Formats: sequence, C-alpha cells, structure tokens
Amino acid sequence: MTNAITKIEDSPKTLAMANAAADRMVEAGAFPAIIAENVETATELVGNMKKEARALDKQRRELVKPLNDVVNKINGAVNPRIKGLEAEAKALGTRVADFLEECERIAERERQAAAKAERQKQTEAARLAREATEAEEAAAEGAETEEEAQELAETAQSAKTAAVAAAVDQALAAPVPSQVKIEPVRTEAGSGSKRTIWKWEVEDLSLVPDKYKKIDDGAVTKVVKAGKDKTKIPGIRVYSENILASS
Repeated sequence: MTNAITKIEDSPKTLAMANAAADRMVEAGAFPAIIAENVETATELVGNMKKEARALDKQRRELVKPLNDVVNKINGAVNPRIKGLEAEAKALGTRVADFLEECERIAERERQAAAKAERQKQTEAARLAREATEAEEAAAEGAETEEEAQELAETAQSAKTAAVAAAVDQALAAPVPSQVKIEPVRTEAGSGSKRTIWKWEVEDLSLVPDKYKKIDDGAVTKVVKAGKDKTKIPGIRVYSENILASS
C-alpha cells in the first residue's frame, strides 16, 4: 500500500500516455474528409488510437491494482458485517412495526368500545330520567290526599336518585383506555415509527401492461449477432452499421 499511486501525476509514464491520448483525440477530431489520398492515413490513425487505448487501459489497471486489492480486503472484512447489521435491523424493525400496528388496533378497539359505552350510558340515563319525570307527573295528578302525594313524591325522588346512581355506574363500567404507548418511540439512539410500504411481485407476466416490461438487451443482442440479417423478432428492427475493423 505504501507504493500505491494515488494520483496520475505520481506516474510520469501514465501521465505521458494520457497526454498523448488527448493529442490523438484532437488529431482525430480535426481529421479532414476521407478521400482516396488520406484513407490509409485515417486507417493507420484509427489503429494507433485503439492500440494506445489498450495500452493506457493496461497501465491504468496496473496502477489501481494495489488500491483495489486493499479495497477488496476491506470490503471483504466489513461488508458482511454491514449487510448483517442491516438485515438484523430490518428484521427487528419489522417486529417493532408489527407491535406498533397491534397497538393501533388495540387503541381503535378501545375507542370503539368507549364510544359504545357512552352511547349506552346516555340511553340509560335518558330512560331513567323519563321514568322519574313520569313518576313525578303521576304523583302530582293521582294523589287524593296529602299523605299520598308525599309518598308519591318520595317515590319519584327515589327514581331520580336511582337514575343518577345508574349513570354513575355506567361511567365506572366504561372501558378504561390501555396505557400501551403508541408511536413514535424515541430513544437516545434515534426514534422509530411504523411506516407502511407497498411492494409487488409478478403473478402473471402476460397480464402486465407493456409499459412495465423491459427488453433484455443482452438476449436480443446475442440473437441478432448470431442471425444477422436473418433475425426475425416481432416488434424489433434489425439493421447494420459500418465500423472500421483495424488490426
């Protein structure tokens, strides 16, 4: 690692080759129209540029090999731990998210139960209050003597008291919300909350709309190279393009 090149200026040979390549690129870009008198020169230039490109790439590989060796060793030692941590964190995080989702379901059931209890309490209180009112009216209208009126009034009062007591009992019997802590969960290492994500998998490729399908470039290229102008693939045009093959 101590002898590894970390910048191109540290390798005069590589720097010279890179500068020569830049000059070749300028020369090729400025080359005039191809005619009979310069076609051999152009062909020779193409061949030289390809050779120089291969040589420069070889030099590049030699320079970066020590660096790549170190990188590969570090990656080999560290990447499995990184992937392991990520996998275990994902698995444990899923368990936490499932727990928080269950808390949400529990809280929702408790909210529904509390709302139902409140409705029942109001219905029962209204019924008892109505019976108490009816008893008062009966006391006022049906009493023939003062003693009877007093007795009916006491009965009505008892009914009112019972109505109040029933309302209190209903309130005490209402479900008590649980103390389960709902998201987000905050700790010194960070906070976490349940987030729903959606995924997909192919069930029947024939039913998938074309806009979601991708052409396998490698497979098509292999078939075209083998079949050339005889290649027939529905929906694909096969054509040729001329390039200069130099040796």
